[in-house]
Amino acid sequence: MSVSLKAGGNYVVYTGKAQSASDAFASIVSYLDPASVVYYWNNYTGLHEQVVTTTVMVPYGCYWIEVTQDCTWTYGAEATAPSSVQLYARDVGNIVPYLGPAQPVEDGFASIVAYVTVYYCFNNMTKLWEFTPTMVPNGVYFVKVSQDCVWSFVAPEPPFTEITEIVAPSSARAGETVNIEVRVKNIAPYAIYITVTGRVNGLDLGFNNIYYSVPPGGIQSFYDAFIMPSRDVTVIAWSWYKIDGWPEEPDDEKTKDVNLAELATEVTQFEISDYVKV
Repeated sequence: MSVSLKAGGNYVVYTGKAQSASDAFASIVSYLDPASVVYYWNNYTGLHEQVVTTTVMVPYGCYWIEVTQDCTWTYGAEATAPSSVQLYARDVGNIVPYLGPAQPVEDGFASIVAYVTVYYCFNNMTKLWEFTPTMVPNGVYFVKVSQDCVWSFVAPEPPFTEITEIVAPSSARAGETVNIEVRVKNIAPYAIYITVTGRVNGLDLGFNNIYYSVPPGGIQSFYDAFIMPSRDVTVIAWSWYKIDGWPEEPDDEKTKDVNLAELATEVTQFEISDYVKV
């Protein structure tokens, strides 16, 4: 494996296997700036740690390296990349590798979209933390999140939602208001935004056009109502998810029948009996 370094400071991801720093830096030892120190960012402690010759390199760790001229850092075989990294909600933020493909930032951060508050990618050319419209594979990212979470680089495939139940009466009288509750579960491995639409008797149900951020495994209820017509009807509900935009098709669908209640007929029976006047 090899990494291009630019003269000056570089924030890079070490993708090699665990080995001593003296072996890992052998190819660029003559270019390391003698006036500077190599640092490893420990994202668990939120601190930079000085790297010495006996230090064991951390596969897919983020390293600060200063070199006196442009050079190529080679360090042997590549280690197996993790599919996710742990992020912590703290003032110092997180400095972590992005190990996914080149893709729009909305897709790159899809697994933690509900928690990201700040992000930058370090540009070794400009020596600056910058916003990038496209994710940089093996780039070093500064990320702040609102709560501890796991940033997953493997994008799961839909469905991301499951309509677990439509709560409505089994029957109602004509003209009666029928209340509906649709319960939707987030089956994605990360928080997503969920909303519900529906239809009954030709009427669209908007469920107040509200979408909610739902954590993985969480269940969110959506409410609406309709006036019962003079016939049986079927309530249809669709769930939708939002990550970087609305999908073209609903994610899940469920139905529930509501039958027209028959009016009870009250019958009063009068019996006329002959009587004999005494």
